[in-house]
Amino acid sequence: MSIACVAAGLLTFLPFRLGEVAKPAMLREKGRLSALAVTGTIGAERLTDGLVLSVTLFLGLLFAKPLAVLPDHIGNLPVPAALVPHAASVSVVVFGGGFFVMAVFYFARKFARAVVERVLGLVSQKFATKVADVLERISDGLQFLSDFRNAAPFLLTTLVAFYAHLWALQVLAAAVHMPQLSTAQAAVILGVLGLGFAVPNAPGFFGAIQLALYAGMAVYLPPQTVIHEGAAFAFLFYCGYIAQTILLTLCGLLGEFFQSRRSQSAELQAT
Repeated sequence: MSIACVAAGLLTFLPFRLGEVAKPAMLREKGRLSALAVTGTIGAERLTDGLVLSVTLFLGLLFAKPLAVLPDHIGNLPVPAALVPHAASVSVVVFGGGFFVMAVFYFARKFARAVVERVLGLVSQKFATKVADVLERISDGLQFLSDFRNAAPFLLTTLVAFYAHLWALQVLAAAVHMPQLSTAQAAVILGVLGLGFAVPNAPGFFGAIQLALYAGMAVYLPPQTVIHEGAAFAFLFYCGYIAQTILLTLCGLLGEFFQSRRSQSAELQAT
């Protein structure tokens, strides 16, 4: 848990998602657990999160009624709100396709490897072999799905986390006197926010979070509401996210510090 908290801080404050590299480096244990094995598990975790988020976004768009005429800009940015449904479709295809590829590599490894090597081998056999090796290692992260004792709590907490986020967005919207967000509308905003987190980021995801929130709101709320109450909504969300991340990171660092002290003490007693 302490490593996960520290990794959350590194993922947030290091640019271009470099924090993703830190987690395997911290979790690996020499002689017991390699960085590649951890990377495979994290890859499976990201694919599962992305798939759940994309399906949530798609269902939200399906059940929430958008504005009759979507604005051709978001605030002062010349970004049309109509891009949101297109982004939802693309994300479902990308994350669904990624999860499908990993599942095929896990359950039908010889077949999947042969297909990759045959297709990419038309360009370079050496490159095809390396790609197949990487996909094979990452697909090993799906092993936890075959163990109900581990898979059930993971999937359950993933779903609980997403529904808690939906509820939190609705509570925050009510706090800034925005029109009541339905669950489907909150799902769209959460889905677009997830896509904002998925792209390479500036430190603190500054700009990406705000743009994603504005884009999600612009599909359902009048432009004047988006730039007034919506601005307060985005500001408070961002402040809360950064404060929470800093707190978690500090807790993680303290946890690692005390764990290190206990390990040193145990070694001294052993000698």
